[in-house]
Amino acid sequence: MKCIDILMEEHQIILNKLSELEENLSQETTIDKMRKAIDFIQNYADHFHHLKEEDILFKWMIEKNPMFAHGGPIQVMLSEHEMGRSFIRNANDELEKYESDQARGLQGVKENLMMFVNLLRDHIHKEDNILYMMARQLDDGTGDATMLPLFEKIKQEEFQKIEHLL
Repeated sequence: MKCIDILMEEHQIILNKLSELEENLSQETTIDKMRKAIDFIQNYADHFHHLKEEDILFKWMIEKNPMFAHGGPIQVMLSEHEMGRSFIRNANDELEKYESDQARGLQGVKENLMMFVNLLRDHIHKEDNILYMMARQLDDGTGDATMLPLFEKIKQEEFQKIEHLL
């Protein structure tokens, strides 16, 4: 399925950015670098990429096998998406607090970003090696025909907003 290949390519972009973020966090980093990382995560990883998974792939998988709507791997992935959003909201909140009171330090920001990095690496591994394999097995030859036009629509509508992040 070409749709799965697109999502896996996006995963590689995300993993590269996570490595860059982790390197920045292991040394003295700047507020600007942390803001850019949060911007990438919120707009590319979460909005652009997760939109394809949540609104297209997961719904298609549930349509093909309604059992996926009741627990199981899709629910785990959705839960982890929410957990990641929570880490990023917390990191952003901590960064705003730091900007108004620099005596606070950046530890809360760094901790939430590292929790996000660890979560998302594991999450991507599960998607690439378990969930996407399940999607391929469900495909009766109609998956790409159904999903690719929707992927393309998201790309056309959203890519200009995020291309500066790549």
